[in-house]
Amino acid sequence: MEDLIKSGTLEQWCKEGIMKLTLTRVLMIGPAGSGKTCAQSLLLNEDPPMGIPSEYANSSKPPTLLQSDPHTNAPSTTTTPVQSSGLTPHSIVSITDSTPIACKAVKALRIAFDGKETWKRITRDELLKKLASSLKKAAENALRRRQISAHPHLEELEGAMEIDLEVPLEDYDPEDVLKEIADLLPKAEAQLSEKWVYIVDSGGQPAYQELLPVFTRAATLNVITLDISKGIDEEFEFMYRINGREFPCDGGMKYTNRKIFDSVVSSASVQKPIDIEFVKLQSKHSMSFVLGTHYDVLIERTNEKDAETKVVEMSSNLMSELPQLESRIISKVHGNSVIYPVNTMQKHSSKRQKNSREILETISKCIEATIEIDVPIRCFAFELYLEKKAKGKGFVTKDEAIKEGYKLYMNDDEVELALTILHNSTIILYYPRIQPQLVFVNPQKIIDVLSHLLALTYVDYPTAQSLATNVTEFEKSYLTKNGRFKKGLLKKFSKVFSDDFTPEYFINLLQHLHIISELKNQAGYYVYFLPSALPAYNNEYDKDLPESIKPLYYVWLEQEDEWESKKLVHVPQGIFILFYVHLLEQKEYRVEFTQDSKYRDAVSFWIYIKGKRYTLYIINCYEHIKVYFDGPKKYCPQVRELITTTINKSSDAINAKRNHANAFPCPNKKKHCYCVVDEENQVANCILCKSSDISENDETYWCWFGLESDSSSAGIEEDVLLNIKHLHDVRMLLKKSQFSNAEWFNFGLGLGLYHNTLKTIEMDYPRDTNGCVRECLVKWLEKADDVNDKGGAKWSTLIKALEDCDQNSTADYIRSKTLKRKADEELCTTSKSSKLD
Repeated sequence: MEDLIKSGTLEQWCKEGIMKLTLTRVLMIGPAGSGKTCAQSLLLNEDPPMGIPSEYANSSKPPTLLQSDPHTNAPSTTTTPVQSSGLTPHSIVSITDSTPIACKAVKALRIAFDGKETWKRITRDELLKKLASSLKKAAENALRRRQISAHPHLEELEGAMEIDLEVPLEDYDPEDVLKEIADLLPKAEAQLSEKWVYIVDSGGQPAYQELLPVFTRAATLNVITLDISKGIDEEFEFMYRINGREFPCDGGMKYTNRKIFDSVVSSASVQKPIDIEFVKLQSKHSMSFVLGTHYDVLIERTNEKDAETKVVEMSSNLMSELPQLESRIISKVHGNSVIYPVNTMQKHSSKRQKNSREILETISKCIEATIEIDVPIRCFAFELYLEKKAKGKGFVTKDEAIKEGYKLYMNDDEVELALTILHNSTIILYYPRIQPQLVFVNPQKIIDVLSHLLALTYVDYPTAQSLATNVTEFEKSYLTKNGRFKKGLLKKFSKVFSDDFTPEYFINLLQHLHIISELKNQAGYYVYFLPSALPAYNNEYDKDLPESIKPLYYVWLEQEDEWESKKLVHVPQGIFILFYVHLLEQKEYRVEFTQDSKYRDAVSFWIYIKGKRYTLYIINCYEHIKVYFDGPKKYCPQVRELITTTINKSSDAINAKRNHANAFPCPNKKKHCYCVVDEENQVANCILCKSSDISENDETYWCWFGLESDSSSAGIEEDVLLNIKHLHDVRMLLKKSQFSNAEWFNFGLGLGLYHNTLKTIEMDYPRDTNGCVRECLVKWLEKADDVNDKGGAKWSTLIKALEDCDQNSTADYIRSKTLKRKADEELCTTSKSSKLD
């Protein structure tokens, strides 16, 4: 160790060492009870997890256990008393507690032997050996360079070189990570496989899946678990499991395997690729592998031959409605089926090994499911330092992380970069904008509190006590019915919060992530609104929806290649929950809840425009989002701009592409068809029908895209600071003056936007100059970057930016409609005054 330090080898290795990884980032996703956790164990060739015992110790009566088929979501209608035979609940209950929103990533090695692949967990000891091998190679190379430098003509020394790797450093911490690595140098062997897998398990409840994208980044491979003991379109309830019991979620709402599959694949298709430094190669999109679980139940109901036939039928049926995403699914995983049927509960056996290897062999052939990345070697050592420092509490402070980084010769900026890499590639959570700055090495500190908060809305009152100590019935009801809670409720999660991780920190974090919004109740106290806690929509608003204006739809479209047509995908998971909060928090329009019931996927707001109150209904239909407005048609464009901007912010928060478009229902009522609006040319074309246009003269549709600006009544003829309310006015003036959208980039620079901001806009709107212009104006009206240094968002600065990019006719037109009109009015007033004199 001493030699390594004195020679500078250790420092050089820390600063320059690279581990070249071929990485597969796997997300286990599927409905509750479909076997995600058991499937993860199968991939790792491990036995399925054991059931968790129920807590009956405090019961004064002989406990009864809810009998539950481990292969289904639904509990049995019968219960069996526990006999006093010495059996503990642990020996009887075989179901596990529900997984929280997400779990810490499991690291595994992809090991190929005799043409067969296995995945093996990377233990801490194995990672230390891997790092020791890398350091040993660096030490040998350094010694070789020194020997050759000292004796340039004695190359025969090359084969006789040795390095003393066993010299102890007396004043070095014996538990220091680098010391542990150095101690392994004499035994270090050939480097381990550099094909790695990160596996993230997730919760299956709808509210959990909606929040999952907030905490994870795009996987390269989604393993979708579907319970094939149920039909593709067979309806079932989601269940929440705790303490050996199961509770229905969403108040009786029904879901199907198809709906889950379509939602997961659609969401994966619109996720941006992982954006971290050192990525050398990655696919444009993630892939999905469908694992059909509970295959043994299907066989028991029929026979093996009929079950095989059923799986093929289910596969064909599953792909029938999203054929455009066929290239995103790993096909022919079991004959010609996209579904690999398996019993994930099977105990360790040769058949279990065979299933595991067949699955992994199929996955290994999909090169699109991997990324190539050069990871600085010290990131791995740094993670080990953080894990050791966080032991017992799950997190470290930023200052503690910096001190650990110093041991690896890292400066503050390099620590920041390493934390960002770990945040984006694993589920180590780091949010530098939240004070105090904490690094959650074990993310369960955050995720478990949020998961249990939501679980309070699923379980009965007695069970709620095991989630939050002494929670009251009022607190539980307030959260369940209104989606609201007070800070005092968090203090009842007493076992979770400690040191700097306080309820106040947790609230600040959820606000930063736009998961909750702060509201003031009638008594003047602040409460927190958590839309994820609300029930699913039950069509209550349908009788009140306005009819004078046709609803505006938002649909999501994906394009495989530039020369292909865009295809419909479903609304990305996570969008609507964040949209809810972003809309409440925007400052340009006053919005309030109406007296209608609130839902997780539908909301009615009162929106105030020029002091008058109107009603806005927004409903997530999962294939699209639809918007209803009962105000005057002239305000529809302003409402549309507000909704679009809010959806964009929500997309950015979950790292999703901004590939949504406005649309109207198909006039031919064809299933899965929409009339998508081409705003620039003011037409709407159906994506599936051959006859396709909405009448150009139907104002009940086109009022959403009114060409007339409302500037005369908005008071924007003076050279005052503009805001996002004026977005539609500015856009219409540019359109009417025939601004060249091709000049958008130079125009943005003239407005004061940074080059990097404009490059991000360009990536968000590929081949869409109209979208680029709109987003430029949004950033300008929000005073981003150097806009204020350029004079702020005013007509005069807009005109100057146009002149700077040679759009003089547009500049003159806007001047004539704004500043020149005001100047003419002032001149007229002066002339009248002179005549009077």
